[in-house]
Amino acid sequence: MTSSHTQNHAQPSAKALKTGKAKLYKSPPRKLISFFEHSRDQWKAKCLDAKASVKRHRNRLRFFATSQERWKHRVTALKVELTQLKAQVRARDKEIADLKKNTLRKPQG
Repeated sequence: MTSSHTQNHAQPSAKALKTGKAKLYKSPPRKLISFFEHSRDQWKAKCLDAKASVKRHRNRLRFFATSQERWKHRVTALKVELTQLKAQVRARDKEIADLKKNTLRKPQG
């Protein structure tokens, strides 16, 4: 009984025995195979999820980088426009002040 019972268990290969890396499993191969397949499938699913997550994060990062560049250009354009408008306001204020001086100095008659 013992020999047939041990025969059902997973046996290491001769090469594994020679290298000293042999693992003796006490469970039968049918259970081990199922366990290892399940473990492999979980690992693959985890890897695919991680890849998808990395891709999602890279896409978001690229989107935010382009968005940031767009906003930088917009801010630069608005600063230029603001500078121009301030110059126009100063010119008009000066013009108004000059007109006030000229109208006040003219004799009313």
